[in-house]
Amino acid sequence: MADDLDITRVRGYALTPEQSVPTRYHGRMDRAAMNIELVRVTLAGGAEGAASYLSGWAGRAMGCFVNEVAAIAEQIVGHNAGRRAALTQTLLEEAGEGPWMGISMVDCAMWDAYGRAVGQPVYRLLGGYRERIPVYASTEAFLTMEEYLDVTKRFIA
Repeated sequence: MADDLDITRVRGYALTPEQSVPTRYHGRMDRAAMNIELVRVTLAGGAEGAASYLSGWAGRAMGCFVNEVAAIAEQIVGHNAGRRAALTQTLLEEAGEGPWMGISMVDCAMWDAYGRAVGQPVYRLLGGYRERIPVYASTEAFLTMEEYLDVTKRFIA
């Protein structure tokens, strides 16, 4: 019988700019849709974790990180997410010049899946002890203060 924390599936998805929402990353640019790559890790108990990254920059073609994940997926399935640090260390040691970003995305997705499986947020798994912290939020860059106020009102609501 499989442990509920055993990894049963690793999947990657690449979304084209046509499938993503255009976003302005700083105030001096037009909105742009980016390539988004997603990784999902599924555990035997049903918990799923996810991680994402933008691609298509610095010569990294869309799908490159998903391809890295696909190349290591078989090494990951069957391992226990409760021992994810040891698995990630092994993958990194064996990677050489290999799929560092793919390993990073899988590591993040394993943390997410493990946290969901044990009912704890990742910050607490990493040693966080506070029940409350000051709020922090990111949003796309806008050209006017009115746009910032509008989105802030919507987020508060």
